[in-house]
Amino acid sequence: MNGHNYGEIPRFVEELAYLRGLNVGITIGLQSLSQLKKKYKDSWESVLDCCDTTLFLGSNSKETLEYMVALLGKKTWYKKSVGRTFSRQGSSSTNWDVVGRELATLDELSKMPKGHCILFISTVGAFYSKLYNLQEHPNYSNLYEPWSGNTSKCYDHKMELEYNEDANYRLLCDSGLYFAKPVKKPKIEAVDKDELKQIKKNGVIQMDDLMVA
Repeated sequence: MNGHNYGEIPRFVEELAYLRGLNVGITIGLQSLSQLKKKYKDSWESVLDCCDTTLFLGSNSKETLEYMVALLGKKTWYKKSVGRTFSRQGSSSTNWDVVGRELATLDELSKMPKGHCILFISTVGAFYSKLYNLQEHPNYSNLYEPWSGNTSKCYDHKMELEYNEDANYRLLCDSGLYFAKPVKKPKIEAVDKDELKQIKKNGVIQMDDLMVA
């Protein structure tokens, strides 16, 4: 959800819970938790309950930070206290106390360095790590990046559907002619010599194309 001009997806919460049973995954991107609460006032918690994996990249929103602190939970720490008395009969003592604190506080989360993330996996726990450098992936050269200017690598959903549905177009793409379009209902007409010369003059076809080996 980016910006303020996003709409509410019909039956999103119901379908999100249902699709999990069909082994279908949905990725939800939020700038802050308030975006989700604004559109799904009564069911935003159900949306989060359906997410087994949460990737936190940083935020300045207090509401989002408080949610992450609660999600990460607390950790047990052992506190060592040493005391010493200076007197004729000097003595010293050492005490160990068990204390609990948040795994990460609001201040610590708000100051998380760029390039780092926290990954929370349900029933497993939280992991703090550096973000993977996508440019180091061996197939990065095949990925379309908006600033690269190479539109040939941009995913075209319409072309992908046509590739799967049209056997003739699939044959053209597999032959490297992805830019060509098959004629659905070709119309064959007889032409005379004068018309054929005019077609050749216009550069539409070459005479060699008409020769049969």
